Amino acid sequence: RRRHSFPTRRSSDLTAAISNAIANLTEGSTLYLPQGKYRVTSLPAVPSYVTVYGDGTDASQIVYAGAGTLFTVAGRLRVRFYRLTIHVVSTTGTAIRLSNSFQCTLDSVHLAGDHVGGNYPTFAQTRGLVLDSNSGGNVVVNSNIDNFGTGIVTSCIQNYVADSKMSTNYVSILGTGNNFAAVNDAQANAVRAVLKAYSSYA
Repeated sequence: RRRHSFPTRRSSDLTAAISNAIANLTEGSTLYLPQGKYRVTSLPAVPSYVTVYGDGTDASQIVYAGAGTLFTVAGRLRVRFYRLTIHVVSTTGTAIRLSNSFQCTLDSVHLAGDHVGGNYPTFAQTRGLVLDSNSGGNVVVNSNIDNFGTGIVTSCIQNYVADSKMSTNYVSILGTGNNFAAVNDAQANAVRAVLKAYSSYA
């Protein structure tokens, strides 16, 4: 399994370096972000079966200052985000969008915006996670989605949240119909078993 990684460093803008690494990812490879802050304004799409991971939500942080979506996962399978923070600092940014994608995972991830009650409506258009175009079987587990205009936006069915928290969002979950399920303990254990079965990362 091929791994792309970056040295521990801080920079005013690492968009070009990280974009180049993503452009060279192939199915089954990983993108490792060691402890540090990585400021970017845009990134290309990642392939299927790729993991983007760091050293923990308190250690590896992508700071996104762009106006659109940082990670657009379109027509993909089993993309995994693991042990990192994505901090959206712009007033119209979205952290992750899953579009016509399946069995993707946010595991031990912190999606963070800058919305608080006192600055509304400045960050009202920011979003943590968007699911659209029939995306299904995606899982958010052991994660936090905080301080967005809307934490999760979904128009899809059969996507799951387990052992996660949403706080200080103007709207936590926005969707139509029975399109997002908070799983019970038995379902959460089943999700963990599946993740353990097919996921092993350095």
